Amino acid sequence: MEAVLNRILGELQHVNQKLENIDNRLDKVEQRMDKLGQRMDTLEGRMDKLEQRVDILEVGQKELHQMVHAIRNNQLESRAVIDSVQYDIADMKGGLKTLCENMVTKKDLRFYDMKIGEHDREIFTMKQQ
Repeated sequence: MEAVLNRILGELQHVNQKLENIDNRLDKVEQRMDKLGQRMDTLEGRMDKLEQRVDILEVGQKELHQMVHAIRNNQLESRAVIDSVQYDIADMKGGLKTLCENMVTKKDLRFYDMKIGEHDREIFTMKQQ
């Protein structure tokens, strides 16, 4: 009977050893799980920051789109104004050309001055006779 008890005691010691091994392994697994949990917390924090940055970028993109749209509208308006100014300038050029063609020149004024002088002399000579 003592042999059987010794054998049972040996088996129990062997089972105890295995349980300690299992305990140690579970402790290691728990440590790994804690580290994994910490890493997950870190990743969640990073993801939150990334989501905030994406939100900021989306808002910035919308504002940029609005600004580009406003610039495009202003460009169209400016183009219309420039076209109108070009038309007005062309019209003024035509008017100026007509004015220049019909305008008296300095040469013409000298000629008229000379003719008036000649006529004055002729009148004076006629009056003298």
